[in-house]
Parts: sequence; structure tokens; C-alpha cells
Amino acid sequence: MDKKTYRKIVSEWKKPIYQNVKSKKMNKVLEHIYLFKDKKVVDLGSNAGVITYDIAQYASEFVGVEYDAHYYKQSLLTLKHINTSGKFVNMTVGDFIKTTDFDYNAVFASCVLYHLKTEEIDAIRDVMLPKCDIVIFTAREDKKKKYNNPYDLGKWKKIRNFLTEAGMIVEVYNTNSNWATIIGKKSVKN
Repeated sequence: MDKKTYRKIVSEWKKPIYQNVKSKKMNKVLEHIYLFKDKKVVDLGSNAGVITYDIAQYASEFVGVEYDAHYYKQSLLTLKHINTSGKFVNMTVGDFIKTTDFDYNAVFASCVLYHLKTEEIDAIRDVMLPKCDIVIFTAREDKKKKYNNPYDLGKWKKIRNFLTEAGMIVEVYNTNSNWATIIGKKSVKN
């Protein structure tokens, strides 16, 4: 998202503003968004939809899932600036997985997995990942985090292992900082 569009969208939001996607760390994540070209993407924990905006530049369709009503309302304002077919929903990740009829084949989640309940992580592994050609997750290493599940998915090595155990081919980028991008691709079986 260019700075002019970002400023325009942010001016429409009510405070607080959480996402600052113009950071160097986030730019490292956005370098990989092109992998969603022509994919149907679910953005888990889409917040105000700023990263979803960038995903929509490549995806054929998207759904942003945001539990927090404040950020969901901001995402509806962001949606007005997106030209790709898509929507935002205000629900938990678990409820989305249980009720969706969206035929997705890609998932994005930025620094959100550690927030999720154990049954939501299990559903991502058992229901979502088998449908995905590609996933992009990010992790922001922080020892102070409170984890809502035993998977410890605030740490990039744990996310890498989680995706590997789900049968994906995994690449990890930017591990020299406290922010990493973890990409899982569907394993092609002979």
C-alpha cells in the first residue's frame, strides 16, 4: 500500500490505530505477498485490513477474519479501497473454520497464532492446512507473551515445526531479527 492510500484510509478510522505496515519488518513480510497470486486467501486476525489490502493486490479473492469489533469496523472502511473480490468477517478463527463456505487455498496470519485457543490451532492444522497450496505466517519473538495454547506459536521455530509436521515444505526468512516470516508450501507427493 502506498503512503497516500494508507494516510487516506487511516484518516477514516477511529482511534486506536494498531497497524503500522510501513515498518521495515513488515516490508520484509510484504516481499512474499506475491506468492498469493491468483489464490483465495484467508487472513486470520486481519485487524484493520491494511495487510489484507496488499494481499488483495495479488489474490483472486479473500476473507479477512477479525475477532475484535473495533478493528473489524476499521476493516470495513479499508474494504472500500480494495478492488478485489472479498470481505471481512467479525468472528473468531474457530467459528470461521466451523462455518465458512469460502473455498480458500491459502492462509495468512501475522503474529496472531499465539493468541488462538488450542482447538483453533488444531482446526488450522486439521482443516485449513490440508486445503492450502501456500501459507504465510509471521512471528514476533517476545518472551513476555502470554500464550493461549500449548503450541508456543509466537516463536518462528515452533511455527516452522508446526507446518513441517502438517506435511508442508517450509522456508523461513528474517530470523536474525525478532520478526520472522514463515512460508509453508503444499508438499507435492509422487
